[in-house]
Amino acid sequence: AQGYMWRRFTAWGRANPFALSILTATGKTAAADALTQRCIEGRPSVDARRLALFTAFGFGYLGIAQYWLYTIQFARWFPAATRFGEHATLSARLADRAGLRDLMLQTLAGNFVHIPFAFFPAFYVTQEVVNHGSGASPRRALERYRENAWDDLVAAWQIWIPGHLIFFSTPLWARLPTNHAMSFGFCCVLSFMRGAEPVST
Repeated sequence: AQGYMWRRFTAWGRANPFALSILTATGKTAAADALTQRCIEGRPSVDARRLALFTAFGFGYLGIAQYWLYTIQFARWFPAATRFGEHATLSARLADRAGLRDLMLQTLAGNFVHIPFAFFPAFYVTQEVVNHGSGASPRRALERYRENAWDDLVAAWQIWIPGHLIFFSTPLWARLPTNHAMSFGFCCVLSFMRGAEPVST
């Protein structure tokens, strides 16, 4: 029964990779924040505004924008990635020199271009919009990121340099779900580090 259900799931995932990305991204990001608030920080209740931030960021950026980047654009920019992810064995991957090259290039691009120049700016701007609504200031959001950047990036790189080496090795349809499964822990870290930042007035 378990094998049958897994085959059904993988068949659905191959046919609906975008929907799978959105569902897993939104669910795990919201769950990570709720878990952090209640179990790690020990709050008596969940801060709804903060949960809205992580739900919106999970849906819009991690679910939609990262799908476009990692599944569509990276496959174009790093053409050996598709074949590399479909290899059935480790030995086949190790023999694929072009695939290994693109794996390293994707890992470098993900960690040293995407994370510092897109992921964190998007997070801080989303947080600013959720906290301030029509009074949101992208400049204020990016200034806060500039102040926190080194600590944020070191925390991210500790997880995502090895993490990208793993999930960029998966088939394209499974790339984002694998990323989201791995990023549950990182979203807990992000929630703990930045989710409770005070709303400035």
